[in-house]
Amino acid sequence: MSSCMMEDAWRPDYLSAAGHPLVNTPNMDALVQDGVMCNRSYCAAARCAPSRTSFVTGLYPHTHGVLFNHIEMPDCHKTI
Repeated sequence: MSSCMMEDAWRPDYLSAAGHPLVNTPNMDALVQDGVMCNRSYCAAARCAPSRTSFVTGLYPHTHGVLFNHIEMPDCHKTI
């Protein structure tokens, strides 16, 4: 069984697994050892709700309609 974890609330270089010289993140480092760390990931929007909606739909914000936080995704879109 595989699982996916997506963390978007911090800078990706703030992991000791990513080479940060001062930060100690042993639990996240263990996840990196057993999984995949994406070094070149980009978000679709600066705000979290549009970006997360893009992640689960595969669509850009102007297509799925969630352009700001506190806007619900329309039911017509398929998600992962």
